[in-house]
Amino acid sequence: MKNFVALIDKWNPGIYGNGRNEAHYLNYFSTKYYLIWSLSEPSDLWNEYKDFPRNLQMAYIWNNQLPVTLHFTVCKASYLFKSRLWVVKNISFYNFIKKMKRYYKSKLAFYKNPINLRFKEIHGKYPHFSLPKR
Repeated sequence: MKNFVALIDKWNPGIYGNGRNEAHYLNYFSTKYYLIWSLSEPSDLWNEYKDFPRNLQMAYIWNNQLPVTLHFTVCKASYLFKSRLWVVKNISFYNFIKKMKRYYKSKLAFYKNPINLRFKEIHGKYPHFSLPKR
């Protein structure tokens, strides 16, 4: 399956419950992400968006006193374990985004630096840009 956008939540026994035979899986469940909603086909985006609030009629989430940490994320796989649907977040995508943010932040800081602006006024071009070594 390709990457897909999903609405996920950290598993919480107070919200999503657990059975008596799942007591030894509680530590495993607490580290995983529970799939609430997914958009696997981008061409269906308009139909899904039009009915989105009605698609999430889950009283056990909205009528609970515990904090709900629902968020959208890009996922690369989903799997079924103990009759629940779990997802694997696409960490490489988020690492790429983090690197791009760092790159463009330092690039903009380089071009806004008064010393480099003065260099451009004198020579007609900016000095060579390179990322600082970490």
